[in-house]
Amino acid sequence: MMNNVKIALVGNPNVGKSTVFNSLTGLHQHTGNWPGKTVSSSRGTFESHHHKYEIVDLPGTYSLISHSKEEEVTRDFICLEEYDLAIVVCDAVCLERNLNLALQVMDISPNTILVVNLIDEAEKKGIHIDFGKLSQLLDAPALGISARTGFNMENLLEMIYEKTLVKKEKNITLMCREHGKLDTEKYLKKAAEISHQVVTYRKKNYREKERKIDKILTNKITGIPIMIALLLFIFWLTISFSNIPSRWLFRLFAWMEKYLTFGLNQMHAPKFLMGILISRSISSADMGSCSNASAHGNLFSAFYFFRRFRISPSCCFQFRSCFSKVSCLWKAGPDNVYGIWM
Repeated sequence: MMNNVKIALVGNPNVGKSTVFNSLTGLHQHTGNWPGKTVSSSRGTFESHHHKYEIVDLPGTYSLISHSKEEEVTRDFICLEEYDLAIVVCDAVCLERNLNLALQVMDISPNTILVVNLIDEAEKKGIHIDFGKLSQLLDAPALGISARTGFNMENLLEMIYEKTLVKKEKNITLMCREHGKLDTEKYLKKAAEISHQVVTYRKKNYREKERKIDKILTNKITGIPIMIALLLFIFWLTISFSNIPSRWLFRLFAWMEKYLTFGLNQMHAPKFLMGILISRSISSADMGSCSNASAHGNLFSAFYFFRRFRISPSCCFQFRSCFSKVSCLWKAGPDNVYGIWM
């Protein structure tokens, strides 16, 4: 077994980066905090081709220009830390937006692999990516995977092994040395050019509906009232509406207690067994417990729906300045609201 090969795992938020991390490391991982920071860190290990790899799951960021503690951690690691390979995880559904970060990382670390996750979701939406041409334009390996289903993960391990055989020195750019000087327009323009060459859509204007919704949600006039209305709806859902399913749950437990008591009496069951099954289990599920379970269920369902269709992040974008003043990342707005509500 050869010495540890260190890998930096980087990507935009919500691209499945942590799913890739979990798929590679399994249970061989641990979490903690970055030195001197309140930002959590995740590190893990895995073995392949008689090599032992250590992989660092860096906080999600849209650019190496840092606007938060999380993004600062990622920038400092990519620019200043020693590692053998960088893996940039992108979302196949919105490749152009993710390529901005990928191009920045590739300028610093020549030893980079572009991993395009959620390729199955892209296929469902009629999006096709030419990975051969993408690799050629980036001058770096590019691979489409689905970390959730395990598709192409074996090919990723093979690519990691081949890429780490060659050692390349990092290019410490002006942006790394002076923290923040970066020609973002150059990267955005190049990302758009590459995306237009490698991505084809079988369905024309497939994102037209999403763009219209985003335009409404991120608008200064309409976005804030919609966000407030969504929060009020969530509070109503967890306070008033949750009484309905909680009553159903309470009646269900009362019915179970009645017939289970009758059945155990008919079987002449010992008292300790009746105490465990009825007094300690079913009878303890009072109205308060049912209301609590119902409220949490409604709250989680609402947040899942809003996050799944990217409604809440778009609305929270309007409150980014407010979140930054209290040292919160606007992208984590729904989680912050949930924490306050709890």
